[in-house]
Amino acid sequence: MGRPAGEDRIEIREGVYIYLRNSPVWQVYFKLKGSKKAIRRSLGTKDKAEARRLASEEHDQARLRQLSGKPELGVSFSKLCDEYLASLPSGGSKTYHEDTIRRHLSPFFIQHVPDFSEIRNADVLAYIQWRREKGTAQGKEPKAQTLNRENVVLSGLIKFAVTRGYLPKADAPDVKALKSINARRPNFTRGELKTLLKSAKARIKESNHPKTMEQRRLLYDWIGVLANTGLRPNEAHSLTWSNVHLNQDDPYLHIKRNKTKLRDVVPLDPAVGHLKAIRERQREYLSSNKKKLAGTDHVFSLPDPTTKTIVPVKSFKTAFNNLIEACKFDDRGNDLKWSAYSLRHSYATMRLEEGTNVYVLKDQMGTSVRMIEAHYGHVITREQRQELTKTRDGQMPTTGMAEINKKFDAVVQALRQDKSETVTEIVRKQVLAEWRERNSGKVPGDGPGDDEIFEGLAIIRMRELGQSDFYEPPEDLPDSLPK
Repeated sequence: MGRPAGEDRIEIREGVYIYLRNSPVWQVYFKLKGSKKAIRRSLGTKDKAEARRLASEEHDQARLRQLSGKPELGVSFSKLCDEYLASLPSGGSKTYHEDTIRRHLSPFFIQHVPDFSEIRNADVLAYIQWRREKGTAQGKEPKAQTLNRENVVLSGLIKFAVTRGYLPKADAPDVKALKSINARRPNFTRGELKTLLKSAKARIKESNHPKTMEQRRLLYDWIGVLANTGLRPNEAHSLTWSNVHLNQDDPYLHIKRNKTKLRDVVPLDPAVGHLKAIRERQREYLSSNKKKLAGTDHVFSLPDPTTKTIVPVKSFKTAFNNLIEACKFDDRGNDLKWSAYSLRHSYATMRLEEGTNVYVLKDQMGTSVRMIEAHYGHVITREQRQELTKTRDGQMPTTGMAEINKKFDAVVQALRQDKSETVTEIVRKQVLAEWRERNSGKVPGDGPGDDEIFEGLAIIRMRELGQSDFYEPPEDLPDSLPK
């Protein structure tokens, strides 16, 4: 492909063109002397004057890279995103990554870091500041939890760029988690959940429109499934019938979060009933159109009269919010409002109150013991806490249970205050404080063999708290901690 042609091509300086191509957004084209390839990229603006300015800057920067001996453009942000998204398995997670890139990352990085091989820590910090200002201008500054969730996508792009050789590993910026006040979506009490389901069922008959009735019927079943499985919303919307196994004594759902994170979820009886109801309706609709339900069909799908098939529902957000409003639940005074995740939290809370083994629950929900401790420590029973403090051979540690419970509470509280810290970091700080208290303020390393003794004490404490699997050796820990 040669130089851009057409009426919308403008040569702003010798060999440097701005042009339009199937879009109102201006592009730039130029080829440096001595270079084998031309540079084409989006300027991210519809304004012609701004496009001229940005194109001149792009050309100047490219010439400077060439004169300084730096390689030509490593990879444009748009190209990197295309390759990254193509590498992700289809499902709710990929949809979230696509949406985050389109809404937040692309508007910033296409303009400010056109060559992603040159991204640095300063660019990440500038993006976070820009993202906050953007949210504030739209009437709602994003919370740290929201930014951390979006930054997972940015971190994934950076790691992908390193893997593809676009970005030297030594230069790759570190996207650190932002500290935040521990807050989670409120969970429904048993009474509230009963009211929610009762109201959802009643609202089906309140509409005379067949399409609305079908949507509300599916919403009712969706609530019943999430509240009785603990699935994440995106896991539920990615679920296909090939992964639903109900025709046996022990029904289960095979959940695929990505290529490596797989787990089987055991649905409670109410969830099985809701799933069977959805399946029967879908089979009946497809059969009336001389079609059959396929394993690749999504569970949470609605009839499409145009194609005579069923199409997946991407979100129940609006319908769910309308239902919550209709239920008139009391405000908990929480900054975070009710959402689909409240159903997952309700499931976890109720199972813990019933005495479910913590390790069984973390496998069922696809999370970690640490996250359960941090989010649901207020409902963990003493028996469950004792389960957490058992060592691998099933024997209780020699330290008194009262003392262990006290240290366990301290770890959970610390995790709530700062989720960026690991269990090992918190435990090592505990052990360090006790060391100083016993040794008149001295730190490990002042005496012979101190380092080995300190490390042994940290390992013992991790075993006492049932956290051996989370142990991190000293070389993996920050320099601010004793080694």
